[in-house]
Amino acid sequence: MTLNHITYDRLQITPFELVSIQELRMTKRVNEHTRLSFTAILPEDLQDSYVQLIEADSPVCVSQLDEAGTPTPLFNGTVLHMEVKAVRDVYYLEVDAISHTYKLDIRKKDRSFQDKNMKVEELLRAVGADYPGFDIIDSATGGAALGRLAVQYRETDWEFLKRIASRYHTSLMPASVFEVPKCYFGVEETQSGLDLTNYHYTVSKRVADYRYFNGNDTAHVNEHDFIDYLVEAEQVLELGSTVTFKGKSLYVYKVDTHMQKGVLQHVYTLTSHKGLRHKEVFNEQLIGLSLPGKVIQVERDRIQLHLNIDAVQDPAKAHWFTYVSPYTAEGHSGWYVMPELGDTVLLYFPAHREEEGMASTSLRQKNQSVEQYALANPDIKLFRTAHGKEIKLTPDEIVITSKEGAVYIQLNEKDGIHIVSDKQIHFSAGGNISIHSGSKVKITAGDEIQMTSKGSTVSLGGITNVLGSEVKTN
Repeated sequence: MTLNHITYDRLQITPFELVSIQELRMTKRVNEHTRLSFTAILPEDLQDSYVQLIEADSPVCVSQLDEAGTPTPLFNGTVLHMEVKAVRDVYYLEVDAISHTYKLDIRKKDRSFQDKNMKVEELLRAVGADYPGFDIIDSATGGAALGRLAVQYRETDWEFLKRIASRYHTSLMPASVFEVPKCYFGVEETQSGLDLTNYHYTVSKRVADYRYFNGNDTAHVNEHDFIDYLVEAEQVLELGSTVTFKGKSLYVYKVDTHMQKGVLQHVYTLTSHKGLRHKEVFNEQLIGLSLPGKVIQVERDRIQLHLNIDAVQDPAKAHWFTYVSPYTAEGHSGWYVMPELGDTVLLYFPAHREEEGMASTSLRQKNQSVEQYALANPDIKLFRTAHGKEIKLTPDEIVITSKEGAVYIQLNEKDGIHIVSDKQIHFSAGGNISIHSGSKVKITAGDEIQMTSKGSTVSLGGITNVLGSEVKTN
C-alpha cells in the first residue's frame, strides 16, 4: 500500500474524539509487533472519561481520510497504556498501542509437533486456530514440510513462530492495517513502484551480520548484501515493500513514523533480499529439560511417545526417539531393556535442538501397587518383566523366577539352593558333571530312577534292574 503524504488534519484516531493531534509515532520491525504512541488534546467535556471507558481489549485505529472523508487504515491494534494529563486547563490524552499480532504474544504454551511430514502452512494454521480471524501467509517455504521435530516449550505462539521462521532464515512481518491479527511468514514482496533515489538518505553496513553469514551459513553472501539505506519520505510503505533506490531493487524492513510540522514523515530502512536473512534461533530453555510421556510404540532401540504436554498424539505421525539404555557398547554387548507400551519415560534434551532429544529412564507411576512389585523394602533389588520373569536380590537370598511359585531357582544363605520346576529339569554338559557332598546325596523320584550309559542301565522303580553286557556284583 502506497499513500501520499498525510497531514494531521487528515488523520482520524478511533474510538477517540479529539480536538487535535499533537504528536504521533509508529514503529514497524520484522519479528516485532507494530507500536503506536500519540498525544492529543481532548474536549473539555470528556476529560477523564476515556480512562474509565477503555478496556484491556479496546481497539484503536489510525486512518487517513481522503477528500470525501473515506478512511484508509494506517494502523489497527489494541491499547496498552493510556493516561490523561491536565496542563493549565488543557487535557492531553497519551496512548500507547500495539498491533493485533500482540494477541499471539501473551500466553506461554507447551506442545509438540512430531509429524516431520507436516507442511509448514499446516503448522501455521494449527497455531493460529486459537485466534479468531487470524491470518498468516507462508511466503518463505514454498509448501515445504517441517522435516524435523518442533517443540514449543514455555514460549508464546509469536516466539515459537519466530523460531520456526528462523529455521528458514526468514522472519515474521506483521501487517498492522487489519482489524484482526495478520502477518507474513517470510517476505511478502509488494511492488510499490516508487523510486526513492532523490530523497535524503543515510547509508550503513552491518559488518557483524556479514561476517556471521559468510562464515557460518550455506548462503553465498557478500558485504554489499548488508548495506542499509535510511531514506526519509512522505509516502506510506509497508514492511516488505520493494522500492527502487540508486537503480537497485530494495526491501523495506524497518519503518519509523513521526509527525513533523503537521505532516507524517517516514524513515525507511532499505536492504537487499539477502540482507533480510536471519540467524537460526533456538529455545535455550530446552537445554537439560526432561519431558514425561507415555510409550505408544517400540521398535528395536527406538520408541514413540505421547508427551504429557500434548492433548492428543496420532501414533501414525509420532516421532521416533532413540531410547538410551544405562550401558551400551559396540557390537552385540551392552544392556538392552526397552520400556513397555504404556510406560512413562522421560524425553531428555541435552542441547537446544529438538531433534537431538532422546528418551530415557522409565518412571514408575504412583497408581501401581507397591506390594505387587515388592518395592516397599529398599533393601530388595528387583528386575522384572511384564511377562512375570523376575530376578530378585534380597539381603539373604537371590531368586530367579520364570513362573511365580512354579519355576524358579532360589539361592539362600541359610537354606542353600532350591531348584523348583513344575515341568522337566534337564542337566547337559559337554564334559563331566560332578556331584560332591560332605554328608550325603539324596535322590528321590515318585516313579522311577534310571541311570544309563553305553548300553548299561540301572533302574530303580520298586524293583531294581541292572542291565549290561557284563554285570559284576560283590
